[in-house]
Amino acid sequence: HTCWRAEDDDYYEVTLALYNAAAEIGYGIGKTDAAEKILEEVLTNARSFDDKLQANATKLQMCVSGDRVSEANELSLELLRQLGESFPSKPTRFHVAAEYVKTRRMLKGKSNESLLRHYAIVDSRKMAALKILNVAFSAYFVGHPLLAALASMRMVQISLRAGFCNHSTVAFSTYGMLLCSVMGQVEEGTRFGELALALLDRFEAKEFIPRVYVAVFGYVFPWTKPIAYDMLLRGYRVGLETGDIALAMVNVSLYIFHCLNAPKSLLDVESERSRFLQEMASYDQQFTWRLNNHSSLMIQQLTGQSQEKQDVGLDHESDHRWIKYQKLSVAFLLGDYQEAVLCSELNKDLFLAMESVDISAYFLFNGMAQICLFKQTRKKRRQRIGAAKSCLKDLSRLARIAPDYCLPKLRLLQACVSSVSPRKRHATRQDFLIAIALAQSSGSFCDEAVAREQFGRFLISTGKDSLILAGQNQLRLACTVYQRWGAHRKEDMLEKELNLIGGPST
Repeated sequence: HTCWRAEDDDYYEVTLALYNAAAEIGYGIGKTDAAEKILEEVLTNARSFDDKLQANATKLQMCVSGDRVSEANELSLELLRQLGESFPSKPTRFHVAAEYVKTRRMLKGKSNESLLRHYAIVDSRKMAALKILNVAFSAYFVGHPLLAALASMRMVQISLRAGFCNHSTVAFSTYGMLLCSVMGQVEEGTRFGELALALLDRFEAKEFIPRVYVAVFGYVFPWTKPIAYDMLLRGYRVGLETGDIALAMVNVSLYIFHCLNAPKSLLDVESERSRFLQEMASYDQQFTWRLNNHSSLMIQQLTGQSQEKQDVGLDHESDHRWIKYQKLSVAFLLGDYQEAVLCSELNKDLFLAMESVDISAYFLFNGMAQICLFKQTRKKRRQRIGAAKSCLKDLSRLARIAPDYCLPKLRLLQACVSSVSPRKRHATRQDFLIAIALAQSSGSFCDEAVAREQFGRFLISTGKDSLILAGQNQLRLACTVYQRWGAHRKEDMLEKELNLIGGPST
């Protein structure tokens, strides 16, 4: 306390630096309560807004990783206002469109080579604004997609006007995310992802690798390239080395999430996830822990390790879209189509969000759940088929951008929609066979098993003896693939169904 009040500036500066460092270390090792107390000391005793910036940035990071999204949004917007970077209180798509046009105009004619030679920033307040936007983007991404889009473009605009720095790596990587997932401009998005990686080298910004890798290898490159699992794991390791624990855990969360659609057993994925869950808990990373704990419970439902049903209700302000997607897919796979549709209705803000290529699974399972309910009941049939065709349209758009990943899902949903259309029913068998072949080629156990199961059900529904036998055979093959995937509860459900209709067990 004496040092805070000392007239000698040297004592004050050293005290400020020590307290800020102690708070960062406390947060980095998971001692968040102690870090919060240290930050309160700084925010109470620091002499000016500029002197409080570092403490506020650390507090903001703790709000994000501590799952306090509303508090993070409120704090970041106030800090940005004081730094001269205001945002609309209620952003709309119009605001996003206007900023997008402005950003494109500023980038017009600038190649990656010329941008790499762009001058360095000298304005300390603009650099501070970039730092706050960098940290706040994670909170906006979780709870306010429109604000995330605006923050990404503002970072690019500040970098172009005031100069580049290490924070500009995040600016261009998140702008790449926006272009790929919201604007549908995958080629341009990939270009800016590559620029972000090049800027990491220019500024030797190792500490920014976790943030940039999440955007580039988790969201940008998967649209056109195979998932780089090794790079996501590198982002995790570097995050632990440099103290960016929150983004280290986001990297590993993306790694696990992408593994769910890989040729990998759910039991192996769950084994890895449980180890990472322990780390998240030890570092008090509440957001990523909650995200992965929900996913773990849902995997256990598929493997048969848990029979507990997951509530689809929104019981948390930042219930992440990943959780909703996985609830949707698990509900469908376990035959609860009504619950699957309910999960899809909780994702009405989907088109405002920056998503990876995995969003294709949302459209697949939502569309198939609508078709299954169409077959089960005569209620809302026109609404069901309309929703399924809407999903088909969205999947078709994604398949044009990322055919290797999305085409198997597109052909499967086409087959399901055709199966309830008298005019197209003759083409359904061919659509299912193509979907199965594409799923096998992609290596996705989930896609292949679901395609065989739906094909089998379609063949049995024809009522023709020869096709019923062929349908039973497809269900047996589906059981085999579910077994390889590790979805033993689903495998058991199908075997019981086969026994009821007279087919021998696998």
